Amino acid sequence: LKGAKKFIGAAISKGGDKNFEILKHYGEILLEMNEEKEAITIWKSALNFADNKQKAELESKIKDIEIKRKR
Repeated sequence: LKGAKKFIGAAISKGGDKNFEILKHYGEILLEMNEEKEAITIWKSALNFADNKQKAELESKIKDIEIKRKR
């Protein structure tokens, strides 16, 4: 996962910070690395570049994680 995080981090620094798919995958990597807060932050950025279907999916995922974090 560290390699994937580094790879996607490089993509983000080269303009991927405005790409829904790259940000979504980066958030998934962060989540798998138990960096939930950071994943949510990235996903919230990704929402700016999402279509309606993508936005609904990601908002649901964010909500689920936020609920789990409160327990």
